[in-house]
Amino acid sequence: VPYLAVLGAAALLLGGFRGAAVTVPVVIPVIAAACFVLCPVFVDVSLFVPQLKTVTGWIPVTLYLNACDADGGAVWTLWGMAAGLGAAAAVRSRT
Repeated sequence: VPYLAVLGAAALLLGGFRGAAVTVPVVIPVIAAACFVLCPVFVDVSLFVPQLKTVTGWIPVTLYLNACDADGGAVWTLWGMAAGLGAAAAVRSRT
């Protein structure tokens, strides 16, 4: 549920931008591809490029995989990301 909340809040935030109908269909596949390259689904890229370890740790897919391993911190991080993105979308919709 927290992973879906992050995706929903990110969609609300992206949908609030002017011209989003043109850019979002282009941006979403790029973001999805980058997530699957950087998160440890097939290969952990941070083993080859240690500087990416911090980046890969904050990708929602990686947090979801860690949450499935019963990592409570990953669950709370996902909820925090969802709350932050949701708050940003709410502020963006008021302006």
